[in-house]
Amino acid sequence: MRESTIRTICICFTLLFSGQAFAFSGGITGYSGNPASAGAGAFCALCHNTGLPPVVAISGPGSVAPGSVTNYQFTINDSLQPTGGLNVSASSGTLLVPQGETRIKKVGQELTHGLPTAISGDISWSFDWQAPATAGIYTLYASGVTANNDQTATGDNAAIDALTITVANQGPIPTAVISAPLTTTPNSSVAFDGSSSTAPAGATINRYDWVINGTDFPNTGPNQIASFSTNGWHRVTLTVTDSDNASATTFADILVADSTIPEVNPGGPYSGDAGVVINFDATTSTSDPTTALTNYLWDFGDGSAIEQGSSATRSHTFAVEGDYIVTIAAQDGNGMTGVASTVVAISTPDPQPTTGEEIYNLQCNSCHGPAGSGTPSVPKVIEGATQQQLLDAIVNVPAMNAITLSNADALLVADYLAVTGSSGEALYRGRCQICHGIDGVGIAGTAPPVIGSTREMINGKIISVPSMNTIVLDNAESQLIADFLGNTAAATGNGIYDVKCAICHGSTGAGISGVGPFVRGATQSMIQGAISGFTIMDGIILSNSEAQLVADYLGSEGTTGQDFYMNKCEICHGASGIGGSAAFIKGATQFMIEGELNRIAEMNGILVNSQQSQQIADYLGSGGATGQDLYTNRCLICHGQDGNGTSGPYDGESIRGEKASEYLEAIDDKEEMEGILLTNTEAQAIQNYLNGGGG
Repeated sequence: MRESTIRTICICFTLLFSGQAFAFSGGITGYSGNPASAGAGAFCALCHNTGLPPVVAISGPGSVAPGSVTNYQFTINDSLQPTGGLNVSASSGTLLVPQGETRIKKVGQELTHGLPTAISGDISWSFDWQAPATAGIYTLYASGVTANNDQTATGDNAAIDALTITVANQGPIPTAVISAPLTTTPNSSVAFDGSSSTAPAGATINRYDWVINGTDFPNTGPNQIASFSTNGWHRVTLTVTDSDNASATTFADILVADSTIPEVNPGGPYSGDAGVVINFDATTSTSDPTTALTNYLWDFGDGSAIEQGSSATRSHTFAVEGDYIVTIAAQDGNGMTGVASTVVAISTPDPQPTTGEEIYNLQCNSCHGPAGSGTPSVPKVIEGATQQQLLDAIVNVPAMNAITLSNADALLVADYLAVTGSSGEALYRGRCQICHGIDGVGIAGTAPPVIGSTREMINGKIISVPSMNTIVLDNAESQLIADFLGNTAAATGNGIYDVKCAICHGSTGAGISGVGPFVRGATQSMIQGAISGFTIMDGIILSNSEAQLVADYLGSEGTTGQDFYMNKCEICHGASGIGGSAAFIKGATQFMIEGELNRIAEMNGILVNSQQSQQIADYLGSGGATGQDLYTNRCLICHGQDGNGTSGPYDGESIRGEKASEYLEAIDDKEEMEGILLTNTEAQAIQNYLNGGGG
C-alpha cells in the first residue's frame, strides 16, 4: 500500500475519534440500497415513504486507477421539503470524508449526515472514494431522504442511486508520495518530502506542485516547508508530473494541537497463517504524562469491521493469504489521538496430512524413500516398521530427534508401511526386514544376517531377544519365513553353505562363539547326521548330493599341511591334533592317516592324496625342540604317556628303557612309522626325557 493510502486510513481513524464520531446525533447506516450492507438492500424509504420522492444522483468519474483517491458528489433536488440527509456505501474500497466537509461523518465503513441539512431547491455533499488495489467493477450506493422537520416520517420520502465504476490500469503513471509527520504544534516548521515519488520506467519526475490549505505552490520541487498557526487538521496535496506529461496526486493530513499527541507503537511486523489467530500488542504506546490512553481503534485492513475498546491488545484472524496494513488509533483522556500502522504477512498453511501415507511422505520419505524402500544416503528399508519402532527411532537416532510424531500418527504410518500377504517373503518383509535387511543379509550395527535361519532359531530369538518379544508368529509362519531365508538356487557347495549353514557356523566354517561350532572338514555323513540330530536344525533340507557339495567346500582350500588338517581333520580331532570329539592324533604318520580314512566310515568322504596326507603328517609331527616336545609330537600317539605303551590310541609297545638307536632302528623297520623323521640328537633327547635324563 502506498504511503498516501496509509495516511488516508489514519485520517479516517482520527475522525472516528472526534466528537462527531461518538455522538450519532443524526443519520443512519445500512440503508443506502447496498445489498451487502446491514439493511440488505433497503434504503431510507423503508420509513420515509408518504411524501413525494426527491431526485437524487451520484456524480463523478466512472473509470479510475487502482488505489487512487477520487472525489464524488451526491445531490438531492427537492423544492418542497426544507431538509435532507444521506447514507452512502461502497461495494469495496474506502469512503473518506474530505477535509473541511463538516455536514457528513463516517460511521464504520459508510457515510451519513450528522444533522439534517437545509435544502434550498437542491443540496450536494462531497466525498472521496479510494479505489481498491485490484482492478474490477465496483459500485457506489447512496440513499437521499427529504423531510418536513415535523419529527415524524409522515410526508417524508427517499430515493436511491448507484454509480458503477471501472477500476483499471490507465497506462503507466507516476506514483506520488508525501513523507511528513502526522502531528505538529502551532507555528512549528514542518518539512513535507515528495522525493520518494516515482515515475514509470523510462520517465522521470520533472514537476512537483504543492497545495497547502488551499494555497498553491506550483513547481517548487520535491520539498516544501510549512507552518500552521491554528489547531486542527490541515491538508497538504502534492501533484507530480513526469517527462511523459502523466501526473498523479496524493495528500497528507497533519494534526496541529497544543497537547502532546499520543505516540502509538503497534508492534510488529507480524506474520502467521490464514485461519490462525494473530495477537497484536500496542501496550508500549505513550501519551501525555498527565493522562492515560483510554480508547483504541483497530482497522485490520482485510475489510472486516473496525474494532474499538479500551485494551491495547487485540486478536484477529485473517481468512485469506496476503500482506495487510493494520492501523491502530489511540485516544487519550485529553481527546488527543495518535495513529500508526504495522504490517502483517499472512500465509496459507500447508494442508495437514491425515493418512499414514501423507504423514510418511511429509516426515520420512526424504530419507527412507517411497513406502520405506530406502534411499542411497539412507539405504535402510523400513517397510514393516511398527508403531513402537518408529517412536523409538525418533528418540534414539539423533538425525530424527526433530521429528514430531504423535502415537496416533505413528500408528497410521506403521499401518501404511505394513506388508500384507501370507507367503514367507511377505511375512519376513513385514516382521523382520527392518532389522535384518533385505533377504536376511543383516544390517551392520543393527542386527546380524539371518539367511539360513530355521524355524526353531526364529522362534527361539522371538522369545530370547527383548526387542523381538512383540513379534507374533505361529509355527507355520515361522517355517514359511525359514523356507524363504533358506531358499536358494545355488548349485555350489559354497552357495549352499552360505544360505543353509553360515548363520551359525560362520562364513568360513570356523564357527561362531556361543552360537555354532567349527565345522570345517565336516563330511557328508556328519552334515546329514547333525541335521537329523539337532532340533535347532529342524527344517534344513539337503539332499545327499547337496550335503556332499557342502562337505567338499568345507574340506577344500589350502596348500600346507596345516591348511589340509584344519579343513579336513580339526572338526573331530581338535586344534593341532590334540583331540576333540575324536582321538588325539598328534604324531600320526601318512600310513596311519590313510589307514584311518579307509577304515572309519565317517571319514570315507574325506579326499586327500598321498602328498597331502604326508603334509598333514608333517604338520602333526612338528613343533617343539625338547625331548618332551619331540616325544609328544612323534611318539605319544602310539606309545602313550611316558612311553609305557598301553595308553596310546594305537597300543604301541612300551619303549621306556630303550636307547635312541633303537628308536631310529624301529622307524626304519616298521611301515606304520614311515615318515617319522628323527635325527640322532632328537632321538637322544627323547631317550633322556623317557629315562629321566632330561631332554
